[in-house]
Amino acid sequence: MTVMKNLSLVLIFLCWSLGAFSQESNKELLIKKWTVKAIEEFGVEYQIDEESEHVKDWLIFTKEGTFSGLTENKQVEGTWSIKSGKTYMIANKTKSIKKINWIKVDALTETNITFTYQSENLIKTTLIFIPEDKE
Repeated sequence: MTVMKNLSLVLIFLCWSLGAFSQESNKELLIKKWTVKAIEEFGVEYQIDEESEHVKDWLIFTKEGTFSGLTENKQVEGTWSIKSGKTYMIANKTKSIKKINWIKVDALTETNITFTYQSENLIKTTLIFIPEDKE
């Protein structure tokens, strides 16, 4: 019985440690400046070119849990957090010029962050950002 109890405690500790490591590594991945690479609207993905309204889009994530940047040449600000290995973003509707109803982070890796947001006119847009130094 004691062996099972000790084994259970070790497994619980390992799971907790891996969760904490995952959150820290996601945090390290996120905290930097990102520039837009591609956009998807209505199921069609577009690469960003000089004609795109998203050509100057960028985001900066800080260690204090905030983000700021431009999307469609409009300023956006908000907060971010990592819980149970998932990354969350919430736009500040009073400080942001670009009005966003909600944001869902779809993926975060070393090479990109992909998220979908819904604008005030209810259009869902997916943006794919890459680290600024990877352009």
